Amino acid sequence: MSTISKLADEERLIKFDCELEGSAQPQRLIYAHPRVANFVENELPNVESLYPENTTSPAEQLDEIFHQFCSGGNINVAGAASWMHAGHDQEELKELRCEPRDVWEFKTQDLRIFGWFHTPDIFIVSNISMKSQLEQYAGEAGRDLYPRICAEAINFRGLLGLEDCPRPTYQEISNGLQN
Repeated sequence: MSTISKLADEERLIKFDCELEGSAQPQRLIYAHPRVANFVENELPNVESLYPENTTSPAEQLDEIFHQFCSGGNINVAGAASWMHAGHDQEELKELRCEPRDVWEFKTQDLRIFGWFHTPDIFIVSNISMKSQLEQYAGEAGRDLYPRICAEAINFRGLLGLEDCPRPTYQEISNGLQN
């Protein structure tokens, strides 16, 4: 069976390094498909928001949500008890309704970040899509891309040899993201 560190050594997964304050160490880790890492490094910095109300670029939004995750900050999980969302008006993470489950979506104003939790403190990104592109495709073609994106995540997990690894439950993830 593959391990995350072995997959990173083989560059089948790319670890995202979040810049934290001072000498702080990451509380959670994010890895990604090499294609995703290439998109983040080479394309995302040139992408602008299509929503005039957004004051941050998609790249800044990604940095913010990854920093929040890696630093151990609270992440608002869809479906979690309402007391967990006190003072927050947006859910930042939800489990997608595809079979088999265990595919999750982080949300920013412009981005949808798809993947799964290897453990409650390790998230593996299989796809990053622009919200506007998902909406445009659904509107023009009348097709939902989410089933394909879920299948892509599940296939990637299998190709990495991680499909048979026990994954954390919704409750374990939700509890692990609340401080």
